[in-house]
Amino acid sequence: MFASTALSLAFTVVFVLTAGYSLVRMALLTAGTAPGGDRLAELSHLLMSLAMVGMATGWTGGPASAGGVLQLALFGLLTVWFLGRLAVPAPGHARIGDAYHLVMVAAMVWMVAAMPQLMGMTGAPAAGGGAHAHHHGGGTAEALAPHTVAVATPPWVLAVNGVFVALLAAAAVLWGRRAVRPGTAIGIAAGGGGAVVATRADPGLARLTGPRADACCHLLMSIGMGAMLLAM
Repeated sequence: MFASTALSLAFTVVFVLTAGYSLVRMALLTAGTAPGGDRLAELSHLLMSLAMVGMATGWTGGPASAGGVLQLALFGLLTVWFLGRLAVPAPGHARIGDAYHLVMVAAMVWMVAAMPQLMGMTGAPAAGGGAHAHHHGGGTAEALAPHTVAVATPPWVLAVNGVFVALLAAAAVLWGRRAVRPGTAIGIAAGGGGAVVATRADPGLARLTGPRADACCHLLMSIGMGAMLLAM
């Protein structure tokens, strides 16, 4: 997707790490041995991480491709779900966790839907067989349309993109604070409402997947997603 191999590799490493952590957390929650959490939230993070690995490596296409349509449907449903949880929070649960998840899944919808505009490309046929935007390369760019030409990104697209980047930056600050002070309550484990599970925490696992590790994972994901939006 990106002309820079180093940039694509960096994004791939970041999101492989977050995917691996989310998979472990989800498995431990299912087994009842994690120190509390939300399986739906972990599943959403796993799916987002895998989707962004696909974007970084050029495995997935734009919004008109099969992969793009699948992502729009999946993350669109998750957006509606977390919006509902934010509007009608579960008793005793902080809304900030639902707000964080809502921002993340909505950013995924935006990233896929606005990919052609963010990359400065249009599906209009180009003279002589079509040209590609000079600042991007790889399978994703080529999958946006059979023939694409470079165009300027509309100002409104840049504005919306900037809002998402700002929200992700705020989330990164929030998670950075909790990574330093893991006792700071954010309510993220209860973010998904009905998907929260009670567990029998194992002391060793609590250290590996506890509040500090959770915060570091979310911090990495927030920074990675914001950086990808800026790089597109």
